Amino acid sequence: MSANPRQEFFDTLAAGWEDRNSTPETRDRLPAVIRAFRLQPGIRVLDVGCGTGVLFPYLREAVGTAGQILALDSSAEMLKWAAAKTAARVVTLHAPAEAIPLMDGCLDAVVCFCAFPHFRDTAQVAREFHRLLRPGGSAVVARPGTRDEINAHHDRHTAIAGDHMACPVGMRTMFTAAGFTRAHPDGRPGRCLFRTEKGKR
Repeated sequence: MSANPRQEFFDTLAAGWEDRNSTPETRDRLPAVIRAFRLQPGIRVLDVGCGTGVLFPYLREAVGTAGQILALDSSAEMLKWAAAKTAARVVTLHAPAEAIPLMDGCLDAVVCFCAFPHFRDTAQVAREFHRLLRPGGSAVVARPGTRDEINAHHDRHTAIAGDHMACPVGMRTMFTAAGFTRAHPDGRPGRCLFRTEKGKR
């Protein structure tokens, strides 16, 4: 058995991932979800747990040609598919979200779409987000569907069973402990979104 069943799970399913998981309904929802990230043209943003890069074209549209997109995933197979999306001009990083190989304060925004519950130490990931952001920068955790739908979906797969999205209070507590000063949970129908900001000095 693999020492990291989650990584093996995602490596094995990387080929055809978007065809199986990005339904037309999900893709129809994505533009509104990305707008809720409040990304500005020209910023530097990191897509954590980027998978096969489903967000890349939407992120490129949001930050424009002057913006920079970096993307990180612990699955080498997922990154192979993500790297094929060359039109989005994204720098990819193969590393765990708990130890992101970037300098302190180097980012304007961090986004995490459909990945946060799968990290082994979500509190450490929140601390990494805070470390990487400049003062005033924002971090967003998002997923289509409600929290209950997400958790039930994960529990249907042995390798990721128990990878649950925390409730809004739990998310706020975790990110406040990591140093963030503002939290904006958004549980509108069809999505689960949590946006938070690093305080300005």
